[in-house]
Amino acid sequence: MIQICHWDEIPKFRSIIEFNKFNSWISSQIEKGNAEEILTDETYHGLEKRRIKCLDCNTTWILVSPDPGYFPGFWKTEESVTDNR
Repeated sequence: MIQICHWDEIPKFRSIIEFNKFNSWISSQIEKGNAEEILTDETYHGLEKRRIKCLDCNTTWILVSPDPGYFPGFWKTEESVTDNR
């Protein structure tokens, strides 16, 4: 049975404040054992990229930091990032 993840994509962060709050929230999910970070040295066009796995459904998510004024950053499933290349 396919389980749908309860997390929603954020196609772009509206501000650095929104990104920082989300980054703190996802870090707390890792600390609580609801998710795990897949350590990587990968970047997304030179920007910081975190890979996070939801332990409820095993979906891997990508969090890319914004570059204020140039790129808003995003939170998407690994599958949707790969499909949009």
